[in-house]
Amino acid sequence: MEQKLESFKLFNNLRVDEIAKLISLAKKQTFEAGEFIFKEGELSKSFHIVCSGKVEVFSSPDENQHIELVKIGPGSTVGEVGFIDGKERTASVRCITSTITLTLTRNEFNEIIDKDPQLALKILKEIGIVLSERLRWCDKLLVNNDDIIISSSFLHAIEASGV
Repeated sequence: MEQKLESFKLFNNLRVDEIAKLISLAKKQTFEAGEFIFKEGELSKSFHIVCSGKVEVFSSPDENQHIELVKIGPGSTVGEVGFIDGKERTASVRCITSTITLTLTRNEFNEIIDKDPQLALKILKEIGIVLSERLRWCDKLLVNNDDIIISSSFLHAIEASGV
């Protein structure tokens, strides 16, 4: 699995020994097609690296809506937002096919911080890059014909967050 992880974007700046250290702390999990990795609203304590399979990320603002955000496969990660802030999951992730992930909990990451702060910094930097890329993508979705379209609920959310 180490060789494969080297090709994943999140870990392309890690040395082989750093990848091995990460694998020794992370938990390998197997999910069947149709199974949830996590659900929107659950408390977040981990993030997942998709090693094989395909998953869909979606949001359900209410019980009658199912808004697909993206379908992703090997090399992608899910759950980074909650992993960083420790709050509720912002979306659900369900497996389209049988899927294997590596799961890193906040407790395991704290162990990396204590034992190898340089590795922790590298991982946080890469997570930051992934989240920045996703934010840029979302920004582009908000732009339509050079006019920014922002819903009132989005504006209220920004105001409430103190940003």
